[in-house]
This record gives sequence, C-alpha cells and structure tokens, in this order.
Amino acid sequence: MAEEGRVADVPVYRKILLTLEEASALSGVGVNRLRELSHDPDFASEVICLIGRRRYYRRRRLEEYLDGFRGVV
Repeated sequence: MAEEGRVADVPVYRKILLTLEEASALSGVGVNRLRELSHDPDFASEVICLIGRRRYYRRRRLEEYLDGFRGVV
C-alpha cells in the first residue's frame, strides 16, 4: 500500500509528458537521435514542450510523429 501523501509511480506508457530518457525507452529511438530531431522545427513545435528550462516530449505526438516518419532505412 502506498504511503499517505506520496504519489504512486505512473508507468511511462500512461504519462502525458516524457523526459528524454523516457521518450527514448518508450519509442526505441536513441537519445542522440531524439536530440537531433529536436533541432527540426516541425518536430520541436509538435512534440517538445518546454516547462521552465526543462524539455519534455509529448507522448502521443511523439508516437504520431514516429508513425508517420519516413526516415532513412
């Protein structure tokens, strides 16, 4: 049973915003590749959310972006 006042850990697949490491683990895309993609204005405006100085990835938008991605195979 969880301690009172403590928020239970939320599984990554249920989170709305992901850290770089969580986005990498969920998508299977490497951390360095996600950093490279963050320089693409289309990707950044759709997928990345800045809160203060921290960068988060919108899980659903990341999934949608990767579903439609036609990168080099």
